Amino acid sequence: MLKRLFSSVPSILKLEEVVNLSALEKETPESITSLWNNYHQKAPDMVSAVISSGDLEKLNSRVTESSIFLFPIRRKNEHFLMISQSVQRLAVFSNFDEFEKNPEECKSNLMITFFDELEKSKGIVPVKGDMMDDYLSKPECEMLLKSYLDYYLLDHLYHAHIYKFNSDPETFNHSEYINSFFSRFNKE
Repeated sequence: MLKRLFSSVPSILKLEEVVNLSALEKETPESITSLWNNYHQKAPDMVSAVISSGDLEKLNSRVTESSIFLFPIRRKNEHFLMISQSVQRLAVFSNFDEFEKNPEECKSNLMITFFDELEKSKGIVPVKGDMMDDYLSKPECEMLLKSYLDYYLLDHLYHAHIYKFNSDPETFNHSEYINSFFSRFNKE
């Protein structure tokens, strides 16, 4: 199924390709979190988060079990769906309508990378989302990243939605999920 969303798995960046890793390793986890998020907050085409090493372990287990999910985005009075596909350390988001038309040619709009180099030494995992084009706004990407982490890491959301979508798609109620999603994120 992975090849349906990407023709090949994109190469996954290493943290040392993004920052001066040896300088970062001298900082505290709190300082790294602040530096990481402040830097990415100012960048127009990137979003970020920092999760714990325990969260990465849980996430890796869950994306192995349930690698695909849909996330709604509301624009004006309408919504559209983004499909996510995940492998360990990487999640890619694409427009679901484009994916349905031609899975092999569907382009990625947001790519999220989980950097595990500080997992053992600092107990944290910096997360970086790269906006691949201007299809999604930065606030939309921020919401996608937050909702992705919430839905994969919070047990009740994962089991009620992502796990059910992947393990029993025939009984998954899309309308109910979309309504609960928007009420959760207080969207009109």
